Amino acid sequence: MVDALLQFSDRNGAGRASGWSQARICKVEGDSLHLEYPTELRDTDRALHRWSVEIAPFESKTRETWEWRKTIKVYDQVDALDDTWKWLKATVIGIEDVDDHGRVVKMATIGMRIYVASGPRQDERGCYDGWGERFDEQIPLYSPRLSPFLSCSIKTTIEDEELDESLDDVMKP
Repeated sequence: MVDALLQFSDRNGAGRASGWSQARICKVEGDSLHLEYPTELRDTDRALHRWSVEIAPFESKTRETWEWRKTIKVYDQVDALDDTWKWLKATVIGIEDVDDHGRVVKMATIGMRIYVASGPRQDERGCYDGWGERFDEQIPLYSPRLSPFLSCSIKTTIEDEELDESLDDVMKP
C-alpha cells in the first residue's frame, strides 16, 4: 500500500490530480507501478513511474483524513469539490455500496447545499442554501473531493474576496 495522487476528470473530460488517496501496488513492470485505488471506481486505477512525486509512503498523506472519512454519515455537512473545480458547502444525502466489476465502493450522494432554517429554497428535507437536486453528485466516500465542513469552501470564499479587492485597486468601477 502507498499514498498516491488520485486523477479524475472534470465535466469537460480534462484530467487533474485532486488529492491524496490510498492505493495498492498490484503489479510491477520494470520501473512502472500499476496502482489500484480500492476505495475508488476502477477507472481511476493507473500506472506511475516508481520515482514519481505522485507516490508517497502509506498513510503519510492520508492518515488524518482517512480517520475522518470513516465517521461520515447521512446528513453530515461536508465540503465537496464539484465537477467545475469549485469547493462548495454540501450535505451527505445518502451512502450506498456500489459494485464496480467486483470492486465494492462506498459512494456518497452529495447535495451541493446545506440545510438551514433561513434557506431561500426548499425541498422535501427542508429549507436550504445552495444548489438544487439536479446538481447532486455521486462521489466515492474516501475521495479527496470530500473534506471536513468549512475546511476548503471557506478558503475559496476568502480567496475570491481577495481577488475582487485587488481588482478594485487596479480597475475603478
